[in-house]
Amino acid sequence: MQREQRGFSLIEVLAALTILSMVLLAIAKAGFVTARTLDTGRSYMTEWTAAKTKLDSLAHLGWAALDGEKGSDVVAGHNVTWEVQGVNPRTIVLVVERKVLARTRADTFAVYVADR
Repeated sequence: MQREQRGFSLIEVLAALTILSMVLLAIAKAGFVTARTLDTGRSYMTEWTAAKTKLDSLAHLGWAALDGEKGSDVVAGHNVTWEVQGVNPRTIVLVVERKVLARTRADTFAVYVADR
């Protein structure tokens, strides 16, 4: 008389655990990639805000006050340096530093302003 088998064999259990661990690792990796992408996006957005804020404050000075203006400031936690070059159009060159994954990156924005 043959016995009826119950349960799973060791091979079946190991195969199921391997598949489960691969799925869980893939989900964890997707979470890390998403977190890094969100951090980079937030960094770009605050950098753009810092650049826009500084450009607005420089534009508020008026055309005559922009002649040869240069300086540096901290805006929204970012180091911002700027320099106004040229006569007409004048070029406002902004350099904004931002931190990405424990490294500092510097991005340059150039805006052209002409007298009417």
